[in-house]
Amino acid sequence: MADTSKMWKLLLTEGPKRKEIQIQSSATLSELYQHAGNPSVQLVRALPRKELPCCDKMTILEAGLQSQDRILVLPKETNQKSSRANATKASSTKSKGKPKEKKRKDLDDECQEATFSDPDEGDSASPMRREGSKRAAAQVASASFSGMNRLIDEREQISTKRSKASTSNTRKTNQNRIKSNLTTPRRNPHFAAASTTGRRLEDGAVLDAKHPRRSNKQQFSTDDPAAGLLDALNTGNNSKGARLMRSRWRQAVNDAFEQNKAVSRIAALTSGQWNTVLENDTLKVTFSKGVQGRGNFIEQVDGISEEVLQSLVAAIHRANPEALRPQNIAILSPRVFWSVAHHYCSSLETKQFDLGQALQFLQPDLDWSFLRRRKEQLSAKAIENLRQKQSGDASTDDWQAAAEAIESVEEAMGNLQAFERQSRSIRFANAVAARVDNAPYILTTPSDPDLDELKECVSENQNTESEADHYAACLLKAGIHNWRELANCNAETLVQTLVTATGIAIRAELVQSWIDAAQSQTVDEIMVEICEGNVEAAQALSEFANSGTPKDLAVWRGITDELQCVVKQGFEACESPDVLERWCVRAQQAIDQLEWLDEFVTPIDE
Repeated sequence: MADTSKMWKLLLTEGPKRKEIQIQSSATLSELYQHAGNPSVQLVRALPRKELPCCDKMTILEAGLQSQDRILVLPKETNQKSSRANATKASSTKSKGKPKEKKRKDLDDECQEATFSDPDEGDSASPMRREGSKRAAAQVASASFSGMNRLIDEREQISTKRSKASTSNTRKTNQNRIKSNLTTPRRNPHFAAASTTGRRLEDGAVLDAKHPRRSNKQQFSTDDPAAGLLDALNTGNNSKGARLMRSRWRQAVNDAFEQNKAVSRIAALTSGQWNTVLENDTLKVTFSKGVQGRGNFIEQVDGISEEVLQSLVAAIHRANPEALRPQNIAILSPRVFWSVAHHYCSSLETKQFDLGQALQFLQPDLDWSFLRRRKEQLSAKAIENLRQKQSGDASTDDWQAAAEAIESVEEAMGNLQAFERQSRSIRFANAVAARVDNAPYILTTPSDPDLDELKECVSENQNTESEADHYAACLLKAGIHNWRELANCNAETLVQTLVTATGIAIRAELVQSWIDAAQSQTVDEIMVEICEGNVEAAQALSEFANSGTPKDLAVWRGITDELQCVVKQGFEACESPDVLERWCVRAQQAIDQLEWLDEFVTPIDE
């Protein structure tokens, strides 16, 4: 027998409420009901489920309870009504809708009853878990096995029928899918890839065309890229990427070779280590490799006649003058380079010359001043301002236009014998008439003494008037009469002259400052002389065309029509293009006579 004096703990559960009680194991069920606090309730053991009657004769041990068991506290009337309502609702739903599920549910209920039901649970002498004999438990289990086997067989039959039905439905679905694939035309993948962009109707957003999903295998690759580059050098690797890299490397090597060869052409022309032989309109050229190695380069190019070459140089000059620089023309067109050198060399006794001289010999009427200065590098802001100003016009640095000009003229060399022949004859006739009518312009330096002019040049760097008068008098003693003569002096030579004439040693820096002041004053006088005494025209050229010096005015030679349009914007009484052309020629002749005039340019007002 169990110890009746042992205290048990039971958990009473009533809805969400929990209550833990301590009770003797020998207490009756009536005492348990008293702990529940309400005699009108029904106590039910939770696991395994079993109703506990309110009885004074049966102890909780005999009822099959154990310590730590959970007891459900349920109202009697509510429990009965809810169970009846649930049973009625379930039966109506199953009878209306799905008979197979009803049958299966009934079988599940029977299985649960067969498993958890106790045939002798109302009998007080039935075997308990700890007090009954093992033989009685075995008899109860064997009695329920026959019913359990029957119920399990029926459930297996129902599941087998359901699997066969699902298999048949899947087969029908696959057949329908095959029919739809046969009847519906597939979308052309090439058409889908070539579709253009579209615009969404909701918000007007531009949508990109659909494209096939690309592999991102290289994105997460951990391979060394150097290994891929080395593998691309292997000719056995015929992948698309390897072939592309080999072709780019081959092209880069060829470009570098052509650039080095162009440098050798210029070096050979400058040093005179070259030779040309014309045979059947083919020019065979031999020139030294120079720093590229020992020996000579030998190349054959098409010989271009002098008339065609003059037209070609003029066309390139119009398209892009920068392309006529020696380093550019040597790589753009070797046959133009060697043809210019061949024709110019025939008129000289030496082969050592600059290509710029040969170009000026072929086209003396064009402006070649850009060859004597570096190419100007514009800032990003200046480039943008120039683009806005030109409004889409072609820039002067259009290499594509220059290349097209070279190709177009070279391809039609045979048909260019009469190219601009008439216009060239007119230009030559005009040049001859100008030489006959107008003698060459010669600058004449006045020799009249003018102490005020000398004092003005000296006073810019002197603090007192007495010192300016003293130095101006010294210049008069040294034979310098006005600022025109002072502007043409050399500082070191003038210092020696002053020491000899006056015995006063003056610093060369101070004398140079006097000469600079005299030259700035002389430039304005010479510009008025170049403009044939027209002071207003000289001022208009400086103000509206930024050509207030002989150097700036000489640049407009050959394009005086544009110069007239620019000056007329602010000066209506502008001279004709022929007069402006004459002034440009006089400006260049003045620069040739006085080299220091080439150092003065017109300042640009910001």
